[in-house]
Amino acid sequence: MKELTERLGITPRTLRFWEEHGLIGPGRRGNVRVYNPEEVSRIAHIVKLRRAGLSIDEVKSVLYRSRYGRPTDKDIVDRLVQLRKTALEQVALIDELLGQSTGPTVRS
Repeated sequence: MKELTERLGITPRTLRFWEEHGLIGPGRRGNVRVYNPEEVSRIAHIVKLRRAGLSIDEVKSVLYRSRYGRPTDKDIVDRLVQLRKTALEQVALIDELLGQSTGPTVRS
């Protein structure tokens, strides 16, 4: 588990949380969780969805629909579009602020 969490930049607690909420279901060998390649790919997808800003319930919806070959829910697509718009607005604001800070350095 440690190698997987380090590689994906998440904590073991996060994996356990996702397991408790039904997002993942690793196999077990005794008390040890076993993640097959399909489960690792699913976890990597969850990481991307969460970093994009989706809630646990939204992630569940995406995973459910993809598991059964259904198109992504329009609400999720709309949410991702809104998150993208917000991120682009933040980038523009940061670019503006950086542009303002490139003037002469004030020394005291």
